Amino acid sequence: HFLCNYESFMHKYIPGTEAYAVLANKRGARPTLIIPVIDMELAVDLLPYVDEIVPFGRFIYYSAPGKELCERDEWVKKSAIDSTPIPTVLEAVASVLKKLGLDNKRIGLDESYFSPKLYQKFVNNIPAAEVTDAFDIFREIRMVKTPDEVEIMEQAVRALEVALKNSLRLAAEGVTEKDFQDVFEKTVFEKGGIPIFTSVYFGAESFYNQVLPSPNKRLTANSLIRYRYN
Repeated sequence: HFLCNYESFMHKYIPGTEAYAVLANKRGARPTLIIPVIDMELAVDLLPYVDEIVPFGRFIYYSAPGKELCERDEWVKKSAIDSTPIPTVLEAVASVLKKLGLDNKRIGLDESYFSPKLYQKFVNNIPAAEVTDAFDIFREIRMVKTPDEVEIMEQAVRALEVALKNSLRLAAEGVTEKDFQDVFEKTVFEKGGIPIFTSVYFGAESFYNQVLPSPNKRLTANSLIRYRYN
């Protein structure tokens, strides 16, 4: 996601779904994105940010003969129907590295998303390359924010401020923790954000960190209101 702004629905619904961004260590280079073929209609929006999108795996697409297609459909047809995707993700990775002349070079891999078994499979798949851990490198790079990233963070803070104000207007005896959460998240959505984790706690139990807001826990007089959100 960091290298090419790609986020797959498959990551949320099918654990273990793999996707890779390959970026050569050259000034001006753009990443090559390796993704499941089912995500091709999503990936078309990323074309301005990447050098190439390489699909792998199998998914059935069908295009009726003679039907006029829009630009997106035409691209998906060309990529997923007219050509045959590479069968497996590791074969796709090896193919891309070879095409870029990197299959016998030093490869930095963000190891934070890999199980030991998958990591070893990746290494074994490119025997001529030297694979090294690169999570710390990416973490350091992420510390430097572009103007666009700064603007996004400022927008997020503004959305949270409005959400806090709107939900606190509910404060009255009898209102539930869930009521607060619903108004808070609705406001964040309306301001263009996506809540990841929102919790609102009332009273003495507010010191708990991993309890979901309750539709039955009601605000009482002089009670503490505690927010936790991402």
